[in-house]
Amino acid sequence: MPGTGFLTLGAAGALAFCRVLREEYPDVPCKLNEVKINMGVATPERLGPGYVSHLEVGEAVAALVEKRRVSHAVLCASSPADLQALALEGQL
Repeated sequence: MPGTGFLTLGAAGALAFCRVLREEYPDVPCKLNEVKINMGVATPERLGPGYVSHLEVGEAVAALVEKRRVSHAVLCASSPADLQALALEGQL
């Protein structure tokens, strides 16, 4: 998708920073989670194969932040079904 180069670089930098923090400070009582969305994120009217709605991703991340149960975890979603499974299993 055109125009996503800086988004990709920013996300890669944030993920690298999270990994360093988790490795260097495993005992610090903080909430640090990594959510990998291994698919495209688009508005509902532009959805296609390999894409998930930005609304679903937003709801999933908001649920993770609100519950505050999970910490120091890497949660991966490669399809909309994976995202729903994470929510149903209580990981989000």
